Amino acid sequence: MRTPLLVSFVLSSGLLAQSPLQTNLTPINQGNLGGGLYFDMDVHSTVSITRIESWAGTLGTTAGQAELELWLGPTSYVGNLGGPGMWSHVATATATGYLGNATNQLLQFDFATPVALGPGSYGVALRSQSVATPTSVEWNHAYTNGLSCTGTGPGTCTNTLFSTLELTVRGGAAQNTFFAGPIFQPRMWAGSLHYTSGGAALTLASWQGFGTGCASSSGLPTLAPVSRPVLGQSFAVDVAQAPVGTIGFSVYGLSNTAWYYVLLPLDLGYIGMPGCRQYIDIVATTSFGPGAPALQITGLVPNASALTGLPFFLQAVLVDPAPMPGNLVGMVTTNALAGVVGL
Repeated sequence: MRTPLLVSFVLSSGLLAQSPLQTNLTPINQGNLGGGLYFDMDVHSTVSITRIESWAGTLGTTAGQAELELWLGPTSYVGNLGGPGMWSHVATATATGYLGNATNQLLQFDFATPVALGPGSYGVALRSQSVATPTSVEWNHAYTNGLSCTGTGPGTCTNTLFSTLELTVRGGAAQNTFFAGPIFQPRMWAGSLHYTSGGAALTLASWQGFGTGCASSSGLPTLAPVSRPVLGQSFAVDVAQAPVGTIGFSVYGLSNTAWYYVLLPLDLGYIGMPGCRQYIDIVATTSFGPGAPALQITGLVPNASALTGLPFFLQAVLVDPAPMPGNLVGMVTTNALAGVVGL
């Protein structure tokens, strides 16, 4: 029995990709050597990025091979450009034929190994090269400014939102120094993303906050990640608005839905902690402090590949030397974090 041509096309179309995603923008602005361009990207189905075409500006003085660093971070670049702690440098792509001392030039950066991304939202950072090496030269980004904008957020300008079936890109911002200094926005990366469908998706280390802390003598104590739970590395989480002079206990868990037979979150008002909630089960605890306002939880992720992709949870319990009226225990809880061990 022959398969009709139309059916064959429909069955095979799922293996094809709408690559490339093109912004079709003309650069009218540029940053410094080694600067960063940032945008958000939603991946609708697993793709493997093989090439990024991106514009170089006019500051590079030497012709040769250029390198482009691809960094992936939290679900958005917004609020995460103060340092590299929440980001992963996942790959470096190279382009040959960079002219140097030229007008704006579109470069074709190819990845030696495709970068596979699963469905989800990613902050994307592109870093140009500020220092020449024996094999590559310095260069700077060229890009465009947002037009007809309703705000500075990702994708709020007429020229900052682009989509294919597999990807959506929402721009954007720029910095003259990568992950440091003033943030210029809206700015939009100009170029194209080439990709194929499928691939073994990277597992990126991440944090996602949920819940809220309860009222203490210093406000609502809040866990704020500083660096991610990367395989084989240490991580840090700030405890903001902690009671002055407090000591605390970090609680690690593997569930945020049940603690044995107790459903979570659990209202702790029944033990004299009004407004406080236990969001996670209790698998392990450590102590930290005293200190305020610079109070921090630190941990080390073992360098064991079997842990890649492991979800876990973190919450803190703090001693409050001057508890709020009605708090009979003299302790408060923070919000919680959902973590994933990865790269």
